[in-house]
Amino acid sequence: MAAVEQTVSGFGRLNTFVNNAGVMLLGPALESPTDEWDRIVALNVDGSSHVTHTALPHAARAGPPRPRHRLRGAPIARSGVISRARRSVGGL
Repeated sequence: MAAVEQTVSGFGRLNTFVNNAGVMLLGPALESPTDEWDRIVALNVDGSSHVTHTALPHAARAGPPRPRHRLRGAPIARSGVISRARRSVGGL
């Protein structure tokens, strides 16, 4: 992850990091194809996992690491896909 490496290079360390990106469906989950579900889970869960994997060693050098995962938003009726992603990211 280039952004993590640039931050460490520019500031000399990384104290904490925030996973604060994600996408969601803009309609009922049952009306969306499963490849769209897969895209949402891949971006939201795998994206947070990759950032954590890259940033955590740098943050650990600065003291006890404190990753922050933020995958929130307004509740979306009938959108179980984003709920699945939120719970998965919360497990990191």
